[in-house]
Amino acid sequence: MSNIDNIKLQIEALSTSLFMKKYNHFESVLKQFYFRSVNLTNNPIIYYYAGCYNSKKSISFDYENDKINFSEINFSKLPSNYINLFTINELLKIDKKYELSSNEFKELLVDSPIKKISYTCFSICFKLISMRNKLAHESSKLDLNPDKDIIELFDTETIEKFFFNEFENYDMNNMNDNTRAILSNVVYIDLLSNEIEKLQLN
Repeated sequence: MSNIDNIKLQIEALSTSLFMKKYNHFESVLKQFYFRSVNLTNNPIIYYYAGCYNSKKSISFDYENDKINFSEINFSKLPSNYINLFTINELLKIDKKYELSSNEFKELLVDSPIKKISYTCFSICFKLISMRNKLAHESSKLDLNPDKDIIELFDTETIEKFFFNEFENYDMNNMNDNTRAILSNVVYIDLLSNEIEKLQLN
């Protein structure tokens, strides 16, 4: 392996680590924002989903009598950790079907830093989810789809502007295509997180 190839792999590895770290924080921010926008009283379906998930933890084994016991489930009360019972993907799919969230969530837009275009919260999230799953499960044979995984592909100059501190010891002209896509999506993790946090301060 040449020195340039080794540098490319280092940059990709650092980019993947940065994406996963930021995504984990973003997931928490988004879920808090989502549940703030949902009126749980008027949308009982949330209780049922949360109750069903919680039921997975309500099973015990009676080894002496060869039985499996199920605890009683109260569908009218959410468990205290109900937010953690969902992934972003599950929340958005539920919302797509039942339209539970408020317009504040549905109509949230993020402006491109380089083009006169805006992206919806939903479109950003679905592509971040797709990329996250590929990075977690297909990293050795990563094949990113521009239509499903990448929000907007930035040039080297734009990426250097956003990630100077993280990659100041690297020549970012050595990025491969996957790295460019990963870091472009990290930009949108930060942009969407910032928009959400501003709304939460209101």
